[in-house]
Amino acid sequence: MSAETPEALMRQARQALAQGDPRQAKSYYLQALALAPDSPDCHYGLAATNFLLGDLEGAAYHFKEVIRLDPTRAAAHVNLGAVYNRLG
Repeated sequence: MSAETPEALMRQARQALAQGDPRQAKSYYLQALALAPDSPDCHYGLAATNFLLGDLEGAAYHFKEVIRLDPTRAAAHVNLGAVYNRLG
C-alpha cells in the first residue's frame, strides 16, 4: 500500500472526475477521508461525487459535515439545499 496523503488522493479524485469516472473518484475520496476525517475539502468532494452518482442521502450527509466543519462555506449550504430539493 502506498503512503498517499489526503491531498494527493483528493487530487487523484478530481482527475478521475475530470475523466468522467465518479466511481473511481469516490474511492479516492473515501481513502482520503480515512486519513483526514475532519477535512471539509474531502467531505465536499465526496458530497459532490455522491450527488453525481445519485446517492442523495450520502451527498446530504457529507454536505452537512462540510457545514459542521466550515460553517462559512456558502457553496455547501447551497448544494445541501439542492440535494433537499431533489429529495423532495
